[in-house]
Amino acid sequence: MKVLKSTLFSLMSMLIINSADAGNASTSLRVSLTIIETCEVSTQGNLDFGSVVRSQPVAAARTDVSVQCSQNTPYQLAVTSDNNFELKSAASTASVAYVLYQDAGHTQIWGGSGSKIHSGIATGMKENIPIHGAITSSTNVQATKYEDWVRVNVVY
Repeated sequence: MKVLKSTLFSLMSMLIINSADAGNASTSLRVSLTIIETCEVSTQGNLDFGSVVRSQPVAAARTDVSVQCSQNTPYQLAVTSDNNFELKSAASTASVAYVLYQDAGHTQIWGGSGSKIHSGIATGMKENIPIHGAITSSTNVQATKYEDWVRVNVVY
């Protein structure tokens, strides 16, 4: 038994010595995550005043834009016009003025700055925001199609 204990002790010592002689190396790595905010904006369709007989009143029109931003992201939505909110035609020098409103009561005008923009804090879900339009000038102009391009921009 004494020989067995002595042998075991010798083997254990050799294992400890061999482990100590094995060496050691290490390195470190960075673990990271970057959180970003994002927004998407899309239209629900064009704003079409339809067809009207010359010099007759035009009914108001409406469309919606959809904004979806990551939750709790503050955003601002602006609406600007390529033709200063005037419908124009290549076939005529005339134009037909219109105004875009944020509300059905036509009290809050859309635009590119100040009180003319829509501000919000995103819910993370798609939010539909209305754009109401009204013709503000005479339609007693040449009979043809009049158009304008409107840009909807979301800043977040």
